[in-house]
Amino acid sequence: MPNDFENVVVRLDQCRQEELTWLWPHRIAVGKLTLIDGDPAQGKSLLTLDLAARVSSGSPFPDGQPAPEAGGVLLIGAEDGLQDTILPRLCAAGADLSRVRLWQGQRHNGLFRPPVFPQDCASLCETIEASQARLIVIDPFLAFLSATACSVNDQMVRHALTPLAQVAEATRSAIVLIRHLTKGGHGRGAVYRGTGAIAIIGAARTAFLVGADPDQRHHHVLACTKTNLSERPPSLGFYVRVNDKGRPYLEWTGVVDRGADDLLRLRGGRTGDTSKPPSADYLLEWLTEGPKSRERLYCKARSHGIGERTLHRAKAWLNVVSKPIHHEGRKIWYWHLPDDNRPFDPQNDYARFMDEFWEIDDQEAANHQPNQDLIDGDA
Repeated sequence: MPNDFENVVVRLDQCRQEELTWLWPHRIAVGKLTLIDGDPAQGKSLLTLDLAARVSSGSPFPDGQPAPEAGGVLLIGAEDGLQDTILPRLCAAGADLSRVRLWQGQRHNGLFRPPVFPQDCASLCETIEASQARLIVIDPFLAFLSATACSVNDQMVRHALTPLAQVAEATRSAIVLIRHLTKGGHGRGAVYRGTGAIAIIGAARTAFLVGADPDQRHHHVLACTKTNLSERPPSLGFYVRVNDKGRPYLEWTGVVDRGADDLLRLRGGRTGDTSKPPSADYLLEWLTEGPKSRERLYCKARSHGIGERTLHRAKAWLNVVSKPIHHEGRKIWYWHLPDDNRPFDPQNDYARFMDEFWEIDDQEAANHQPNQDLIDGDA
């Protein structure tokens, strides 16, 4: 049988250096993935439409940087209506609608389906080239991630995002991914607050957080979370205004002294639930050893005088991941740290659990019998 595989090795002395190309200098790079995180109602989608309008019309960017000549924009969205939301907002932002396309999906034998990545990367490449798009916005990204690519699994996410990054490089376009924040994780840094695996922000070359200024309720901020390409750009503020036709648009206010982590604290400088729970050090120590069943962690916590609610506050603060596994006819929930890809072994966990269980004195053990409801319940 002939060998169809070719080993590809690149000699660096035969490569030509190229200058990095920016769509929006120091923020959105050509040929790269950019990530924008934020909670609902913080202006993420409106911000991307503002950028789409500037690219399509060749208008300067919000910080005054001149835009390249007007170019095409490709939108891939699942949340906002085209005629009642996207079109009015693009018009309010001054977009050249002749250069903006919305890719809704594909129709085959009368059946319609939206784009799915990474399977539709080849079709995306063709669509970008046909529309001559320079900016591609996928909002929200996880809505278009293949069901076979678990969003909280680092390896699967990297396998999904690598082809998408290759599309950006091949088409010399800038692909912007929009993502929501997790409900938990209060007190954690902005880099850890997005939904899904940490590999998502790892694959992005630049990443940003959109959030409300903690001291000015209606003032919003675009802050850089990470960059691998240049020095970190300053944060920019904006207000959401409404024109005389009732259509929202952004009014940019210039550079503000707010970092991404600042946007996650409560208004007025209060820390509230964002402070580090005392039990966080215990939970971190236990999970550093590897994934553990929730019931085992409950038992360990009770032996240290830590209640379940307190343990869950520590779980949220550490951004601990909770997953179910079926073993011998029952569902077991286990916890692991967000960057821990080690597999969970239910048999070994149970053996270790019983060893630890009997280390507690007899009176304590009577109060900490394994609870089947906790083992089989949700996270």
